[in-house]
Order: sequence, then structure tokens, then C-alpha cells
Amino acid sequence: MRQELGINKICLGIITFLLLTSCNNDIQDVVLEGYVYDKTTELPIKNALLKIENAYYEGGDFDSYNHYDKYEITTNEKGYFKIELDKSAYIQIDINEAGYQNYFQAIEVYSKSLSKMIYLSKI
Repeated sequence: MRQELGINKICLGIITFLLLTSCNNDIQDVVLEGYVYDKTTELPIKNALLKIENAYYEGGDFDSYNHYDKYEITTNEKGYFKIELDKSAYIQIDINEAGYQNYFQAIEVYSKSLSKMIYLSKI
């Protein structure tokens, strides 16, 4: 019984360590892509302007973001967008398209590939 309790404590310690060290890391070579659609018609919204803010730690204390990059990208005729980032830990997407409600999304980055389907509601 005591031996099982000792093994459980060791396992719990290893799991805790892995969880703590896996958080607050920059992910390298991140691709954010997706489509922007009209919520009612489900038609693509072409030339929609997306403001992207990318935050990452890059050698900091990993308690707060040390670097921020801002980008502006537009959707193509199919409503498609894509941006490649050297590194990321947190991404904000902001869309202020004329005739639509403002859209905002914050994303914690845990993988290299992020795919989004965004539906904008008309005002």
C-alpha cells in the first residue's frame, strides 16, 4: 500500500512538471489560415481586412509576452486568408468590416497550424 502511494506521488509530480513546462512556450513556424463569411448568406466576404496582433515570449521570463508584431491581411475573392508567423504564443484577430458587427477573437497558440471559419453578422 505504501509503495503504491509513493508511485502515485511520483506520477503526480511528473505530470505537474510536464504541464508547467508545456505552458508559456513560443510555438515556431505557426500558420494561421481560414475563411471569412457572411453569417446570414454564408457567402465569402472578399477583401475583408483582418488586423492580426501576434505576441510571443522569445527568451523572456515566460510570465508575460515580451514581443508584439502587428499585421494587416485581406481575404481573397473566396474569403480566404493566410499568414505565416515565425513564432507565436498568443494571437488576436480583429475585423472591422463595413456593414458588419466588429469581430474579435483571442487565441492561445498550442500548435503550428490554426484554422478558422469566421462568420460576420450584418449590422
